[in-house]
Amino acid sequence: MDPELEALLRAWEAYDTQERGSEADRLLAVYESRLTGVAVARKVAPEALHRAVKWAFRGWNRAQSHLPRMPPKA
Repeated sequence: MDPELEALLRAWEAYDTQERGSEADRLLAVYESRLTGVAVARKVAPEALHRAVKWAFRGWNRAQSHLPRMPPKA
């Protein structure tokens, strides 16, 4: 996976899983900063990139939840 896209997905995940409050606001600011940087570097609209990240996050999140896990210890 492209490192910039993965960083955006992880930043969005950090924000999305955080309960709302000051920490969520900080994580959103980090995400938006990264999003803007990648959008400028790739010459795309930040809004379009954000939509793409949210779309990719759904599939990425679903794939992460289907990873094999170790059974609990008895």
